[in-house]
Order: sequence, then structure tokens, then C-alpha cells
Amino acid sequence: LQRLSEKFELGILTAGQQHYADKLIDELDPDGKIFSFRLFRPHCVEMHSRVSYVKDLRVLGNRDLSRTVLIDNAPHSYIFQKRNGIPITSFYQDR
Repeated sequence: LQRLSEKFELGILTAGQQHYADKLIDELDPDGKIFSFRLFRPHCVEMHSRVSYVKDLRVLGNRDLSRTVLIDNAPHSYIFQKRNGIPITSFYQDR
């Protein structure tokens, strides 16, 4: 992550609650130098029909979305910008 942050802007957009997500992000970035922003559940769109949250990249403001990716284990998370989504496998345990 450190090397990537030297070439790219890295940020966090999570459907998680800030009070526990911040603790994990602080473990990844204890000095606050890797991630330039942190966005949490209130920045997501709640989908009542699925009881889930969608990450709408338009919340990022004036950033060029053609140069933006969203890495997520839940494909529904990037339904508003499908071309920006990069799927990953779910992580539930320290394997």
C-alpha cells in the first residue's frame, strides 16, 4: 500500500460504520500517509430492496472516474459504476 500511495491516490470507501472501520484503517495506515480520504456508510446509497449499501463513486467529487477503481468483494457495491469495479474474494478469517 505504501508503494502504491506514492504513485496513486488511495482512499477508503466502506459500507462499514466509522467507529470500527477507523480502527482497522489505523492499523493499515498508522501514520495517516497512505489513504488521502476515508468515507463510510453515510457516504453510501442504502438499497432498501436488498438491505445493502452501494458505493456511488460520484461522492468523490471532481475526480476523473475514468481513472478511478473500486475494489470490493461484493459486486453489488459498484452497480452504479460497473466499469470501475474490480472484484476480489471475501476475507473473513486470517488465512
